[in-house]
Amino acid sequence: MEDQPGLFGQRLTGTIIINSPDGKEIIDRINVINTLKENFQASIMALDKNIDKRFEIFRDALPSVSK
Repeated sequence: MEDQPGLFGQRLTGTIIINSPDGKEIIDRINVINTLKENFQASIMALDKNIDKRFEIFRDALPSVSK
């Protein structure tokens, strides 16, 4: 996907196993981050139907992430 500008890459599925006394805190933080990412994606998707325009909006919002 990285050689295809203008397209959103799909998340790769996977499992993370955390064995730590702070495991619950880490899991809670990951869940918060995932919720923020999903909300951001929904916002971008709602702004325009055109995938190229959505990519431009994303790139303008987070320029260093889209490189």
